[in-house]
Amino acid sequence: MNVSAAESKQKPLHVMNIKLYAYNQMSWEQFQCYNYLIYQESRWNYKARNGSHYGLGQMRSKWYGTLSPLKQIDAHLDYIKHRYQGDACKAYAHWERKGWH
Repeated sequence: MNVSAAESKQKPLHVMNIKLYAYNQMSWEQFQCYNYLIYQESRWNYKARNGSHYGLGQMRSKWYGTLSPLKQIDAHLDYIKHRYQGDACKAYAHWERKGWH
């Protein structure tokens, strides 16, 4: 993982700060779905890895795994916007049906 000098000196973010950042991007209803989705994918561990899938949203990209937790959320929400019309509940419903999103 490539980490810049500035990033390496930053204190790690607490999971509640990461969740608060995500919550501030959406409504409470959407956040509840997003919270369930991310919990199932990574347990809110931004360093999580499962085979070729990385980070909070378990995206299939090494690049995604190198991002800060907040940038991972931004990238994952962009993915949800593209694939599920920005609806985290649709993404979670798909995860419940298929085991992936």
